[in-house]
Parts: sequence; C-alpha cells; structure tokens
Amino acid sequence: MQIGSNHVMCPLSVNQQNIEHVNRFNYLGSIFTEDGDVTTDVNCRLGKAAAVFQRMQSIWTSSVVSSSTKI
Repeated sequence: MQIGSNHVMCPLSVNQQNIEHVNRFNYLGSIFTEDGDVTTDVNCRLGKAAAVFQRMQSIWTSSVVSSSTKI
C-alpha cells in the first residue's frame, strides 16, 4: 500500500511472489488507508471503547462495588 496522493504502481515481490496491493490494512490495532485519512481509525477506536463501556454498565451501576473501586 502506498500512502499519499502520488500513486505510482510499483509491483513488489518477495521470493518470486507478488505482494498484493491493498487500500487499507490493520497494524497493531490501527487502521491505515491509502489516502492517509485517520477517520476510519478514530471511528473504529471509538466503537471499541463504546463497546467496552457498554459491557461494564452493570459494574458502573452496581451498589455492591464501591465508588473508589470504580474510579
């Protein structure tokens, strides 16, 4: 994948096998796109955080768990 506006197709090969050209890929939890836009990555991270907070809703509202533990 090439990032930026100047796209010049330059085929790459390793051990006589061509490397596939992709428009986006995940690396260490981040999403990289060929236009360099971070919107997709930010939205993905926000979605993951929202999912975790949703699963923890029962803990946040529990009266058994103390406020200091929640903090």
